[in-house]
Amino acid sequence: MIDGSPQGPSTDGTLDILEESEKVKYTSDTYKTASDGWDMARQRNDAINLASGDVYLFLSADMLFLRLEQLRLAVEEDKSKILFCNTLEFWKNMQNLRLYSADADVLTVPAPILEPIAIDKCLHPFWEEAGGLNLEGAEISDRMILSDTLKFHMGWIRPFREQVDKHVRNIKQGRWLQEGAKIMSGGPRKVEQWAIQQVMSYDGIPSIAYHGVVPQEMERLDGMEYNKGIDQVLKDYEGKYGVSPFRG
Repeated sequence: MIDGSPQGPSTDGTLDILEESEKVKYTSDTYKTASDGWDMARQRNDAINLASGDVYLFLSADMLFLRLEQLRLAVEEDKSKILFCNTLEFWKNMQNLRLYSADADVLTVPAPILEPIAIDKCLHPFWEEAGGLNLEGAEISDRMILSDTLKFHMGWIRPFREQVDKHVRNIKQGRWLQEGAKIMSGGPRKVEQWAIQQVMSYDGIPSIAYHGVVPQEMERLDGMEYNKGIDQVLKDYEGKYGVSPFRG
């Protein structure tokens, strides 16, 4: 595990948990770009350089896999070098998935989100500063889809306060480029106001109902809603700044 951010390693007790496992190797650092953003490229490349296996499997802290056995069999049989699977991105709660197309045709079936999850180290993958993954010598024929393996992303169903804090963190780290810099120039109140409005806009983003399996570890999130605690967040904002986040 590569633990780090522009502010340094996490302070949530992660290391204490990992000390109970002999299988997980832990390292940490401060990953900050020249513009104070999050240097994810260097962080991921550090992970690649430290990994000792033949295949790189990428996983963020808010993601889980289901049925990875198919991946293990594919690797052992050397059928492919770049392995893809379907990604289910929960949106607002555990009953909806996010859509990335606002197609008005109700008879159109949304295309699955296919993402590379495992890459053979012989392709020498590395992350570029712009955030893209570079593979040397990869061919179209090197790709393979694992139909039974699923990746679940649950980052969008955390309580309202956590969602707001995430957007504040992202804009401070330069994720929104020039638009973000303009908002930042308005000071902390404008940044938090923008973050609150971002989360409240989730309802306007298309989603589709989901009924299916989830990893056992995610069952604890059943009933969680992205707007949980919204009233307290709005109250805290007005108490801090003396104005509603819905005013200019």
